[in-house]
Amino acid sequence: MKLYRDKQRAAEDWLGDVPKHWQKASVGSITTVVSERNRPDLPLLSVYRDFGVIERQEDDENHNVIPEDLSNYKVVRRGQLVLNKMKTWQGSLGVSDFNGIVSPAYIVCTLHGEFNPRFIHYLLRCHRYIFAWKRISYGVRCDQWDMRYADFKQVPLFIPPRNEQDAIVSFLETKERDIAAFIENKRQTIELLKEHKTALINRAVTRGLNPKVKLKPSGIPWLGDVPEHWTVRNVSTFCAVIRGASPRPAGDPKYFGGDFCPWITVAESTKDESKYLTGTTEFLTAAGVEYSRFLKSGTLILTNSGATLGVPKILAVNGCINDGSVAFDKIDERIATKDYLYYFFRMMTPVYRDRIKQGSGQPNLNTQIVKSTEVPLGPVNEQRKIVEYIEGQLEAIKSGETTCEREIALMEEYRTALISDAVTGKIDVRQ
Repeated sequence: MKLYRDKQRAAEDWLGDVPKHWQKASVGSITTVVSERNRPDLPLLSVYRDFGVIERQEDDENHNVIPEDLSNYKVVRRGQLVLNKMKTWQGSLGVSDFNGIVSPAYIVCTLHGEFNPRFIHYLLRCHRYIFAWKRISYGVRCDQWDMRYADFKQVPLFIPPRNEQDAIVSFLETKERDIAAFIENKRQTIELLKEHKTALINRAVTRGLNPKVKLKPSGIPWLGDVPEHWTVRNVSTFCAVIRGASPRPAGDPKYFGGDFCPWITVAESTKDESKYLTGTTEFLTAAGVEYSRFLKSGTLILTNSGATLGVPKILAVNGCINDGSVAFDKIDERIATKDYLYYFFRMMTPVYRDRIKQGSGQPNLNTQIVKSTEVPLGPVNEQRKIVEYIEGQLEAIKSGETTCEREIALMEEYRTALISDAVTGKIDVRQ
């Protein structure tokens, strides 16, 4: 990237050097606060850290309650600046591309001067200015910080001529399209790797590793054919299935919030895709353990309730499971290995969820369904080879996912730095 030759030093350290021909101004010199109201017919808008001003969606993640009477909401016109003054320090501001209304708590400003609105949008949202918004926000806790327009308007700006603003915006929009395409490509690659991972596990635990093996009908519609030398057995024929237990009443400090024994909930089991559960954030008291189901490290468990039912996990700690999970006890290792069963039940997760339809209450995978589940089983030594193969392949796939995720993170960092450098004159993009 080219650099500007003639520079001036901004008085503010966080801005650094800026091009000498850029004009110094302040936020207050280019904005005027407006407060037009009584237009409940206009669409609702939201202000997000990642996007700026967008039309509000029904599943708004801010979970803000919308009042029936919207007459007090502030009108936003296309090209006006909108700030969520409680979250400006996070970057929740931007120049609107829409007409609409926003919360009365927001600040709406009209821009004055020969400006490209997109340049102002990029400028006020770049990371150097977010640092400035943090400096002028105040409050007891950061999630309750506020910001006054009186402080906001004092912040200095350095503005290039209009044709240069246009060139910077054109450059950034082109780069953003390229970066977005790169990131989307990497995300699609991650999804393909996840699909490959699922297909690999499914095939290995239903067909084995020999593509030339003779097959026979399993007699189970969803399973199809299995290797001729395999058997299909109910879970109840080679292990016991026991349900967890929860002390009552829930939340009683006599049982919960202790430090005696890890408390293994569905949330703990489903927070990631790892094979092993290595620890918990919650613990039971000694009294709580007496009313729960204590399991030793190495036990295979399966979540049996809620939207995340059917998720297997192998315990790497001693702990207690609540009644949202079942455990596989006394597995006959002459018939099935615990690790093979883990991957089989990982394959079964979507099958169970399809079977246990969401009704009026919470879906539940009871112990009888788990006990009667039919499992295709090859010889134990073959099961071990299948597990070894799956885990070797998963390690390679995980490496690919990690690489893609790292590339996405680096590209997002590059985007942030590029925008900031372009709109504050650290690089010359006019040509």
